[in-house]
Amino acid sequence: MGEGGESKYSLQVLFTKYWLPIIVILLAAMGFLYEYYVMLELSPFILQTVLNYPAALAGFILTVLSASDAIGSVFGGVLVDWLRSSVRALLATALIIIVLIYPTMYAILMLGNGWLVLLWDFIAVLPVGVMQVYIRDLLPPSVRATGAGLSYNGGTWLAAWAAIITTLMAGASVKPVPWLSAIVINTIWSSALMVISSMAAMTIIRKMKT
Repeated sequence: MGEGGESKYSLQVLFTKYWLPIIVILLAAMGFLYEYYVMLELSPFILQTVLNYPAALAGFILTVLSASDAIGSVFGGVLVDWLRSSVRALLATALIIIVLIYPTMYAILMLGNGWLVLLWDFIAVLPVGVMQVYIRDLLPPSVRATGAGLSYNGGTWLAAWAAIITTLMAGASVKPVPWLSAIVINTIWSSALMVISSMAAMTIIRKMKT
């Protein structure tokens, strides 16, 4: 602390004292953004190329995605208040995604119900309403801005490969079956990162309170 009561932190202090929260937040951000980018970037291809929806109808469904985005984000925030914990809320959203992704994608791809892309978007965006509180709970104010910037943007960069990896796994097929397994596998493993992050965060927060 300086004479004026201001904390003087450097990147060296951030990485020596708060390296674990940084990694935990990076895992959560990567997990959330990875499964979200899979949905966001592949939805147009799924609707138009795999399901053969007319461009106008596919465009309309994708436009309505903004509404499911907003509802999903708000619901994620509601979970934080309801569970009284951003950590439990992140764990809950990850488990919801894991449980719902297969039946949702089966209905979209195998039954041809493109409107359920809205449900896919809803569950994918749930962690949005959690992440800001999650970061606040894991980092003190003195390093929060720098730590959040490094961890969240690091997770964003790592997640940016989501659509490419999923497309390679599906073989860029125009048939639904390869996409079903590729999307489900990638979504589940990215959600598992959020589960791992939330479990580690529980330990960190418990130590912060002692």
